[in-house]
Amino acid sequence: MPKQVMLITGGMAAAAIAVLLVLLWPANQYDHEAGHTTTSQDGAPTPETFPDAGASSARTLNATHRPEQANDERLVEALAGIGKRLTALANNQERMQRELDRLAQRQAEDTDVQDDQGIESTDTAEAAAEAYALKTEETLEQQFIREGVDTQWAGEMMNTLQDGFLKEELAGIDLVDSACGSTICQVNLHFDADTSVEDGMQRLMHHRPWDGPTFFSVNADGLARIYFARDGFELPAPAVEADSF
Repeated sequence: MPKQVMLITGGMAAAAIAVLLVLLWPANQYDHEAGHTTTSQDGAPTPETFPDAGASSARTLNATHRPEQANDERLVEALAGIGKRLTALANNQERMQRELDRLAQRQAEDTDVQDDQGIESTDTAEAAAEAYALKTEETLEQQFIREGVDTQWAGEMMNTLQDGFLKEELAGIDLVDSACGSTICQVNLHFDADTSVEDGMQRLMHHRPWDGPTFFSVNADGLARIYFARDGFELPAPAVEADSF
């Protein structure tokens, strides 16, 4: 390990220095455990204390070891802090993922509910439109039956219908019968096998032999009933039923 090599090398260097000092010191000087002794002018040994090489080496080792140990402790603390933060981040990520999954599930459920409501709304609107059409046709029939006949206008109008449905633009649309009162005419038509209802009604819109407001209904057999109003008149609307409480 690098740290062990540095400690051993420091100790060996200190020991080598101590040996070198002993070898270079005068021969009449000698070491004791606590220090060194020198010779005075009269030949009497005079004690003179120097730092012990072993103690100096130990202090060097301790001085080298303490900063490295402190660095190791700080590194361990830093790593422990990083580990805690990583754990907290992982926990937060798990919570966020659970929240995202919950939101996605709620959105999917809301979408299903909206789809169901959309289907119900469409069905309800179609049913309401069909009921209104039936009510309108009933109102028009009642008005046609009740009103008197304007012989001149009715005769002219029925001749116009006869001629109009002979035009090439309305080929495939057969006039079954027609009758007019004083403000309303009732016309029954039939679309042949080569004429679709959509095509027939489209051509009638552009080439019809009348100009007044028009109501029509078509059944699955290709039979159409048309009511149209005399110029200057409007078709009666069905009575609006009051809401019940």
